[in-house]
Amino acid sequence: MARAELLRNERISAKAGDGKVTLSSLASAVSAGKQSGLDLHQLNIILKVDVQGTIEAVRQALQMLPQENVTLKFLLQVTGDISSSDVDLAFASKAIVLGFNVKAPGSVKSYADNKGVAIRLYRVIYDLIDDVRKAMEGLLEPVEEQVKIGAAEVRAIFSSGSGRVAGCMVSEGKVVKDCGIRVLRNGKTVYVGILNSLRRVKEMVKEELGNLVFTSSGM
Repeated sequence: MARAELLRNERISAKAGDGKVTLSSLASAVSAGKQSGLDLHQLNIILKVDVQGTIEAVRQALQMLPQENVTLKFLLQVTGDISSSDVDLAFASKAIVLGFNVKAPGSVKSYADNKGVAIRLYRVIYDLIDDVRKAMEGLLEPVEEQVKIGAAEVRAIFSSGSGRVAGCMVSEGKVVKDCGIRVLRNGKTVYVGILNSLRRVKEMVKEELGNLVFTSSGM
């Protein structure tokens, strides 16, 4: 038993079954009492904050949390917005990135998604501490994550009885019926909703790749 415990404690880079270490996956593993897949004895953290004085406050608060199941290891704790180099470090060390009062540019978020790196941003220290505590106790509720599957350029808009229909050209990946969509104009979000229907000319389809399609979302 002692040797088994020692071997578990030496696992510092184990990861969840889907290859992505997140607070939610940690909480699920703790809740299920798993001793394989995700290392329950160490969680690697990259901490980015707005001002120097916040670093020690956040670190001390986190280290005061009970660590019977999970111990915390801070790989990096510095000021400044989250960068691609932070994502690279998190990817290499199977860490999560916690940000307080900092930003993660869209390009960095996309890079993190592609790498399978989790970034959590906070404006209230209590929320950061509470999420980590709940994860370590297996109590954190799953967080819905948005995963980009494709992009399309709107070429024309038509009115219909149920709303608007957009004539689109799929430019990246694919579009799928009933998936969530975000409509951007000049880089700003102008609509968020669900893709209600998808047609190739007059034919109803479930998904489309690389062709002109007509979509309806009740915009």
